[in-house]
Amino acid sequence: RIKIKTLAGLRIVTTLNFYQSRIESIEDDAFKNLKKLNNLDLRYNKLTTITNKTFSGLSNIYKLYLDYNLISTIEPLAFAELVNLQNLFLTRNLIKTIPSDLFKNITWINLIYLSFNMISVIRTETFTDLFYLREIYLDNNLIEKFEPSSFRNLSLLQNIDFSNNKIREIKTFYFKGRKFFFNLKKKSKLITYCILKAFLRY
Repeated sequence: RIKIKTLAGLRIVTTLNFYQSRIESIEDDAFKNLKKLNNLDLRYNKLTTITNKTFSGLSNIYKLYLDYNLISTIEPLAFAELVNLQNLFLTRNLIKTIPSDLFKNITWINLIYLSFNMISVIRTETFTDLFYLREIYLDNNLIEKFEPSSFRNLSLLQNIDFSNNKIREIKTFYFKGRKFFFNLKKKSKLITYCILKAFLRY
């Protein structure tokens, strides 16, 4: 467990690496005094829950690695204080639901990895106002449907990966006034391979 006292005296640290450290939990506000931290690696641990206070105080962080944990619960405003976050990695967890307010306030984010989770639905409002988002990876989940309007306001978005999901229905995809279609594998009863590349250059 990471406790506040564990990180005492690390106020000027810019990078922390807890890679494969068998961490099961993080005390609320444990990082609150690490104002200069911009890179946090928590990959290959045993974290199950991210609360609204797990990352409080990390206003300067821009890369957060949470891949290969056991995360199943993320509270709605868990990343609200990460106002400068640019890259978020959540691959290989047990996430079933993305709270609609999860990405509120982190408008600078440009890369999100949510691959290999258990997500089944993408809510319309989940990615709203992420104006700088360029790439999002949702491959290898259990997604059956999503609303095309879920990505409506993402003017810089270039790549969405929905490969290896359970999407049954394909709708024409409208993005920034242009029309896009999905690339599909042929001869498949379920649409298991589905990648949209929305490159905006002519």
